[in-house]
Amino acid sequence: MRKKRMVLAVLLFAMVFSCLSPAGQTRAAQKLDYGGFCITEGQSYSFKNAASGWYMNVKHAGKTNGTEINVWPLDMSEPVSERYVFTVVDAANYVVRISPEPTKSQYLDVRLRNGSFGEGKTMCLWAEDKTNNKNLRLYLQPDGSFYITFVEHPGYCIGAKSAEAAGTAQTALVVCKMNGAAEQRWILCDKDGNELSGRGKDLERVA
Repeated sequence: MRKKRMVLAVLLFAMVFSCLSPAGQTRAAQKLDYGGFCITEGQSYSFKNAASGWYMNVKHAGKTNGTEINVWPLDMSEPVSERYVFTVVDAANYVVRISPEPTKSQYLDVRLRNGSFGEGKTMCLWAEDKTNNKNLRLYLQPDGSFYITFVEHPGYCIGAKSAEAAGTAQTALVVCKMNGAAEQRWILCDKDGNELSGRGKDLERVA
């Protein structure tokens, strides 16, 4: 009986340990300090376009691969389509992935139908796969806005084709060459669309 209890105790310890170890995929939420504000893994945020003041939106609150990412005014009647969470991939290099709040198994990605990565490609949702276009960085600017850049493709970011497009309902977001335009930049907001204040420190070294 004593031997059986010892075996059960060892098994119980192993189960608890596996839940706390990296292999068990459970860890404390990570934070990234951008100077002036932090992002916390798993917390909900929204993204306001610096040109139009409209928000990054999941078209029709879709939850399937290929669902388009577009712009839409702040909409509290269906807020989940405008709320996103971060997953920290590499804290040392500020690498993150971004998921819609209700579909955390899918990420912002580039639609690669009939071609490869490039300017003008449409942004969409896609589940985990072998591509690296889901790996992103926030590249802060002195005014507190930021580009959402692609780790594997320096010089490219997520934005609208023009300032006019950034304020046109359901205009798809696309891959853009960074050129300083406001329609390519975003303002970090809380889950209800309120701007988070603070100027960022120089993150050019990881852009």
